[in-house]
Amino acid sequence: ATAGRQRSVVFYRRHSNGTQHGRTMDLAHEAILYKTIVSVMAEFNRPEKLVIFNGEDAHGNQLSFEQQYGVFRDASLVIGPHGAGLANLVWMPPSTTSCSQGPAVLEFICSKETSTVQTGCPGKTHWSLLGGMPWVRYHHLLLARNSTAESGHLWVEPDELAAALRKIFDTQQREPVPFPP
Repeated sequence: ATAGRQRSVVFYRRHSNGTQHGRTMDLAHEAILYKTIVSVMAEFNRPEKLVIFNGEDAHGNQLSFEQQYGVFRDASLVIGPHGAGLANLVWMPPSTTSCSQGPAVLEFICSKETSTVQTGCPGKTHWSLLGGMPWVRYHHLLLARNSTAESGHLWVEPDELAAALRKIFDTQQREPVPFPP
């Protein structure tokens, strides 16, 4: 981050604005995931602030392009379910020192068991977007089996989220691997 700005971990919150697309998260479950993220960040003494992103400000107004850019340009890690809000990943800044210290993404995606959550779910990922962004380290976490059209929500196992975060944070804390000259 540039002087005066703090790096952040962004939790992309996918909620329903009245549209039923089958890719929302239960608010109580999101709260558990939020606590999991906070806990693992504390375990690794992460200095970033945790930012909840849903595309809106505190008053429910849609964030401007500049505001969304600001959220993602300071992100060292973005976490959340597949959705249009993750397109903002393109604003994540590359590391100036090493590949291993660069920003990361942990995207929740469908598996064969959860493909009924949304039409054409298997294979839906932002990896194709990130393939053109080699400075971003991409990780994915499969949705839990109870993420079905019948449940109406996406679910992630908190223990699996914690394990994925530990792996990401451990990699970022290792000795930097410098870019080749």
